[in-house]
Amino acid sequence: MCFQNPHLKNLHHWNWDGDVIIHESIVPASRWVLGYPKRSEYDIDVREFLINDNNELIKKTLREKIKKFIELIKGDWELFNSRSSGSFDYRANIISAWVAEYIQYKSSPAKDPWQFPDETLFVEEGDCEDRAFLIASLLLGSGISNFNVRVAMGKVLTELNGKKEKHDHMWVMYKGESGHWMVIEPLHLRESTLQGTQKKDEVRIGSAIIAEYIPFFIFNDQHLWAVPNSYHRNSLDNYLSLRKGWRKWNPKFAGAVHQTIIQQALVSLPRNQHYVIDTLNRKFSRAIMGIAGPIIDDIDRDLKSYSPIDHFDNGYIEEGWNKVKTNLTSFSGNNDDLDSFFHAAHAIADFYAHTSYVYLATRQSSPNSVPLFDPSGILPYPIQYDVDSLNLSSGKFTVNSYYWKNQTKNPAQVWAGKIISGRYAQKKDTQPGLANLFIEGSVNIPAALLRAPDFYTRGGLPHHNEIAVDEEKFDPKKHKLFTAAEFAQQFKWRKDCAVRHVKKAFFDNWHR
Repeated sequence: MCFQNPHLKNLHHWNWDGDVIIHESIVPASRWVLGYPKRSEYDIDVREFLINDNNELIKKTLREKIKKFIELIKGDWELFNSRSSGSFDYRANIISAWVAEYIQYKSSPAKDPWQFPDETLFVEEGDCEDRAFLIASLLLGSGISNFNVRVAMGKVLTELNGKKEKHDHMWVMYKGESGHWMVIEPLHLRESTLQGTQKKDEVRIGSAIIAEYIPFFIFNDQHLWAVPNSYHRNSLDNYLSLRKGWRKWNPKFAGAVHQTIIQQALVSLPRNQHYVIDTLNRKFSRAIMGIAGPIIDDIDRDLKSYSPIDHFDNGYIEEGWNKVKTNLTSFSGNNDDLDSFFHAAHAIADFYAHTSYVYLATRQSSPNSVPLFDPSGILPYPIQYDVDSLNLSSGKFTVNSYYWKNQTKNPAQVWAGKIISGRYAQKKDTQPGLANLFIEGSVNIPAALLRAPDFYTRGGLPHHNEIAVDEEKFDPKKHKLFTAAEFAQQFKWRKDCAVRHVKKAFFDNWHR
């Protein structure tokens, strides 16, 4: 689960393709000639801050550093390099995530010289404009057309708890494969960057922000355009000479496992059916204002309608598969009902990520490929939770004492013979940390489930964070089932199972 999605106002009000071409694209770059005795600033054409696909340094960054990053997050390098449906949006997501992870944010004075992308790559740090130039250059270098890339200069108007503010800003616009322009926020930062860096004028993670991006000028490596609006300056030079210090906020980085699973599962669709992947991709966006933070889907974003059955949480295994079957039946009867398939695919991935199935299937040996789970079948080995690493009697895992109290049996006895998953969003059980406060603390289990006479037994399950493998990053502070090496192997197995099962679920019910 992730943060709620605040409001992004009037994004489609502006013509991001460009209204009026400005031929005088010279800007005061606050740069001086190296070694020249007179330290005088010189002007430069703003388009030179973007590097096209002929730059060898950009190419090297893509084929070496970003390839390594994709391997690290268990992504799909072949998809990144392909020209198939979904591959261009995938490139944009990967590039923005890589910049967030490896280019440190560094606040600078308002009149600081802008860095060229190769300089930012060398120093591995930069402010919003430096990071925006780099993101746009990497997009262009990856083969995305300059028709689909813009750098925007203007303001972001934010409203938080009734307090309104204006932020001078620079950001990247990307036209996705759906034909819609979207914001790539250059202040999208990795989580470690956030610690101890929040300032008064920065917007906190998960805040109920209303934001409006207002462009004054947009440009790519070919043209500069003015965007008429009520805040408009007479010229680019005038606008930049009047700009003040740019205030920023620090969002969070995370992976996009669900999106990668769907893309890999459906990669064999014929070209004339790629609209399916495109439709499903539109169900993913960034958690904060749709522009920054983790890439999540519509199901995880909708905290108000959370049900553990949709995610195989709290030990709802049989109920979860019944819901998957219902959604796949709807999809099979109407292949235009991609929403039902999307819900089924999300749940299938969550089954492998959240439950004990892969642990049980692999504790006997270390197979090259884990067999897919058969909801109608019985596992060919005993299911016990009083031995090995997942020992519910050992005291290694927590319980929710609000529900699990004064019990004559221990959790291992109650859950013997059953596949389990971690407890989540139960009363009096929010885990420590800011993220858990905003996420787990914001969802409620449906009352009908809470009233069930056996719900108390679910308080004896380990917490979701202690046993789930639903992200590539191992966190020893919360995860208790596997070592780092075991966690990495489990992630590989579980993702592979999810891809194969989602693929089977789709093509078994696809009739076109």
